[in-house]
Amino acid sequence: MRFLLLSFICFVSLVTLNSCCCSDEVKSGFDKGFNYGWFAQMGDNYREEGNYEKAIESYEKAITFDSDDPSAYKGLGEAYLSLGEKAESDNDFQKALDNYNLSVENYEKALEKAPEDGDIQTKLQNAKDLVKITSEKVS
Repeated sequence: MRFLLLSFICFVSLVTLNSCCCSDEVKSGFDKGFNYGWFAQMGDNYREEGNYEKAIESYEKAITFDSDDPSAYKGLGEAYLSLGEKAESDNDFQKALDNYNLSVENYEKALEKAPEDGDIQTKLQNAKDLVKITSEKVS
């Protein structure tokens, strides 16, 4: 009984601290890290199942948490393309391409500072591959 009471008090304290003491910036940072990935993954799952409307909803929610990540834009473009909405898909592919190009620039700068870093080399090559794949989708 004592354990249950103590557990309940701890739970109430945590909920109260979370709702009252955390700044909006802290809460938003937690939400961004947690929800972006979940919504982006759900978008991928829905798209693979052929449920493009639900995929679009999920990708758009992911983008509200991180508007700089190109993968959600690429997935959104793929979903719109599957629905035959070429103009909308081109817009999203272009946003993805812009962000992938920025990634390439940043990895190239990092590689100048650490030319032997294999991890940076791999990430740079992956970003370049994604630029190529995505640029083929933009008309």
